[in-house]
Amino acid sequence: MVWWTDFSDVTTLYQTDDTSTPVTADGQTIGLAKNKVSLNQNMTATGATRPIYKTGIKNGRSIARGTGAQRLTTTTMPLGTSVAGKDHTCFAVVMATAMGGDQMACGMRNSVDPDPIKLQMGFNVDAATLDYRLDDGGGLARTNVGLSVGGTFYILTGTEASLVQKMWRSGGAPGISGTLLTSPGVTVDLWTIMDVGTGGAAVNGDMCELLLYNRALSLAEINAVGAALGTKWGITWTTATAS
Repeated sequence: MVWWTDFSDVTTLYQTDDTSTPVTADGQTIGLAKNKVSLNQNMTATGATRPIYKTGIKNGRSIARGTGAQRLTTTTMPLGTSVAGKDHTCFAVVMATAMGGDQMACGMRNSVDPDPIKLQMGFNVDAATLDYRLDDGGGLARTNVGLSVGGTFYILTGTEASLVQKMWRSGGAPGISGTLLTSPGVTVDLWTIMDVGTGGAAVNGDMCELLLYNRALSLAEINAVGAALGTKWGITWTTATAS
């Protein structure tokens, strides 16, 4: 694992974009969230872009809430500045309150030009679909499964191995796979949570936890992590099968 953000662990959250003022109470804003894999790596936000810390929301645990304007970012790139063809696996525990364009639970993009995006996993306004995509300067692979919006928390997971993407989610959705289309790459220098997706808006909903691995996990490993997240957050994880 190369990145782990857990909004139920208040000891890793701060109100300002440094570590001078810890988050201690419901309703405070989050200006810094530590990477629990390497505590000297942080995601930060300032002003109105700071997510809201809410306690006791899901399975008695705290979350980060967005209303369409909040996001956390870092220039630390856990998969490097060019993620084309980089094997990886990502898990996000998230709920969308309302749709509004692509809402990116997590992603990697260029800080000047947010489109195209290298890695995006989150919600898409189109028929309330789950969207997992990799964009390498023009080539796009995308897979979708219909989701409910408002009140339903999901464990989303996607993996890439040798340019083949696969995706699963909690709630019994079948695995879906697709092959990445490659083209000349773009440089990514921003790793984000709850950010604006392609042509969309920042997440309007609740973000619980994010895990990123720099390799493609096996199906058995995906099910082990999914089951553990399900137990932790009170979400039923249906065993992922080969897609």
